[in-house]
Parts: sequence; C-alpha cells; structure tokens
Amino acid sequence: MKGEKSKIILIYILLVVVLILIIALGYVVINNTPKETEEVTEHNETKVDINPYPNVSSQCIFSVSLEQYNALTYAGCEGGYTRYDINDVVLNGTPLTLSVIYSDKGQPKAGFIVNNRRVIQKIDNVTLLKFGVFDNKLFVLDTNNNQANVVVINSEGNTIYNLKNELEKLKIKDNAFTQNGNNTPINNTNLNPASFNFADGVFTFATTSDACNNGAAASGTNYQVTYSGEKFNKPEATSPVACY
Repeated sequence: MKGEKSKIILIYILLVVVLILIIALGYVVINNTPKETEEVTEHNETKVDINPYPNVSSQCIFSVSLEQYNALTYAGCEGGYTRYDINDVVLNGTPLTLSVIYSDKGQPKAGFIVNNRRVIQKIDNVTLLKFGVFDNKLFVLDTNNNQANVVVINSEGNTIYNLKNELEKLKIKDNAFTQNGNNTPINNTNLNPASFNFADGVFTFATTSDACNNGAAASGTNYQVTYSGEKFNKPEATSPVACY
C-alpha cells in the first residue's frame, strides 16, 4: 500500500512540475513574440483657402453702381483692403455679382471677382479699372501694371474674350513699329490706355510707338475689333496714328 501511495504522490508531483513548465514556456513565448507596431503616417495637409474674399472691415465695404465706380478718383480706405460691390449689372435678365477689392498694402486677395471667381489678379489703383455694358456683355478696361487689356464677361459670369491673350496668340506686326526697325508683335504693353472706345458690336484702340522722326512724339496704328454675339474677330488696322 505504501508503495502505491508513493507512486500516486510522485505522479501528482510530476503533473505539477509539467504544469509549471507549460506555464513558464507560455510566458517565455508570449514575451518573445514581436509586437505588431502600428504605422503612424503623418499627413502634412495644406489647407487651400477657396474663399476669394478677404476679411474687410464694414466701413471699407461700399455698394455702388457701375457709374459710381467709374467716377472714383481714389480708394475709400487706407492701410488695407477696400471693397466695392457693384450692384446694378444685369445681363440678359441675369444679375452679376461683381466685387473690386483693392489693397494699398499689396495684400494677396486684391482683384476683380465675378460670381465668386477671380478674373483680374492685381489692381494698382481703383481708377485703373473701368466698366461698360454693351450688347448684353460686361466690358472691363484694365490699365493696371502699366499695361492695357480688355476682358469681356457674359451673362453667366464667364470670360468670353481677353485682348491680351488674343494678341499673344495672333502675333500681329504693326507698321508703325516695323518702320522703326522693331519687329516685336503688338502686345498689351504697347497699347495706348487712353485710346480705347467701346460700342455695341465694336471696340477700338491704338498702339504707341516712337517712330516719329522728332523722337519726342508718339505714333502708332488704330485698330478695331468687331464682334457678334460671343464671336470676336481679329483686331484689324484701320489707320495710322499721326505724329504729334
């Protein structure tokens, strides 16, 4: 009997030892298994400001008619933004949302905005933008940056004509320039800002050149652009500008 009891006790001891070894082995395996690491990806997201309008103090926001804007001689505020909302332009029965935003500090959101889209990026002075409505289209004469350009907007607020782009594409040679040995095509840097005139179906302008013999006067060529609907024709020379 004593021998059998001894065997039973020994079996229990062995079972306990085996159990302890199993626990110890499991502990070792768990602690030596590589832990999965979560990959942390840093996203350097750049927030894009899609709002074309800057924050302008209420005393520097003016609601004006087209005629009132064209009569401006200076900006309404100094030291930051001035905003003019032009409130009376209706094309084909559709009102346009027009804003001229000027900054005398060169701030980035200056420009001319049509239906919440920026059409002109830089304004040196509020007096250098002039507007007119002809044949149910908005004509914008832009003489900023020592240049001259005409931009035409339709009733949907889309730009349907840009004189600068057309001149760059057409590369028109001007007789007044070639007489002086200058073969550079006309562009919006050699147009006379004071020469532009607009009417239904046509607008005219003139180039400037130093081709006059006395060297002190300016000459050039008169051009006209005719249009029908939204089709604008190539600028055509009509007559030379006399020396003066």
